[in-house]
Amino acid sequence: MDYLTKRIDSKEVLWFKKSNKYLVFEPEFYEFFKRFNRDTRESVEKYLFDELGLSSPEISNLHSTYQRIKQQVSVIDEPLVNKKKVSSSVKWYKTCTYLVYGFHIKIRYSSYYVNELMHPKFAHLQCENSIKTDSIIDVIEEGENLFLRLNNSLVETRNKKEVHFLQCKFAMLLLNITHNKIDSNWMAVLHASAVHKNNKALIFIGESGRGKSTASTLLTLNGYDLLADDFVPLESSSKQVYSFPAAISVKEHLLESMQSFFPQLDQSELRYKNENINYKYLYLSKLQSTPVCLSNKTLIFIKYKQGAELSLKKIETIKALEHLIPDSWISPLEQNVERFL
Repeated sequence: MDYLTKRIDSKEVLWFKKSNKYLVFEPEFYEFFKRFNRDTRESVEKYLFDELGLSSPEISNLHSTYQRIKQQVSVIDEPLVNKKKVSSSVKWYKTCTYLVYGFHIKIRYSSYYVNELMHPKFAHLQCENSIKTDSIIDVIEEGENLFLRLNNSLVETRNKKEVHFLQCKFAMLLLNITHNKIDSNWMAVLHASAVHKNNKALIFIGESGRGKSTASTLLTLNGYDLLADDFVPLESSSKQVYSFPAAISVKEHLLESMQSFFPQLDQSELRYKNENINYKYLYLSKLQSTPVCLSNKTLIFIKYKQGAELSLKKIETIKALEHLIPDSWISPLEQNVERFL
């Protein structure tokens, strides 16, 4: 197995190249893992029996654990698609133009379904159709398959069950166009919320629904500007945080308290995510005309609980990492992984 490892706090963090997956090991188990990965099973079992005095059942359990991990990190997640080509003729449900940091991007949606998937989060970027178009993005629905094209070249195909991957890729296309980058330039995109003030950025991370977006939104009333919400890009070579002008998602249970500060929420449509979550998009009136990129030295893990007293304390890096990895897109390129770790 080809992997990278880095000691963080008291743990070993491993990244597996083939599957682009991360695991966190206790240092003692990592030593066993290295031996199983490097030596023959017989030589490892002899070492464990002779040198460490482990019993046969203990050795067998260790080897079984190693085999499960080996299987887990060898599986590559492939898109669930049964069709990889778009029909030659597509009828467009809606065509509009987004103006982002001076770039005019034509967006074509083939159906009401894909329009509702993408457009509401970026509706505030829509402008009058322009003769000048820097790029064209197509979002196409055909049966159970969804397609993304950039300037008529297919860039992503997904089944409707994987719609969140398509939404992320759509955002990546907007990000790359407006910052003049490609996917390999990004170290990671965090499921987080970020604000800035006096050329310093703060990034809020944490479990879904625990206050990341709310904290960032309220800080915009106190001298901070929003950098990005839900989709926070980190550039690889500079490790800087970049701006991304998507709307802010405000959960239904917060609407009454937030509307006193942001009356425009009253005009925003209530949307359905699942049986537990309804929300509205907040479109801040102040949109930056130029992109922002800033250094970041602070990650704030936020865990709001009603009625709890305010508490602020330093947490272990590994705890932050354990929340960042499952919820974020991290570049699969080895040099970017090294920088991320």
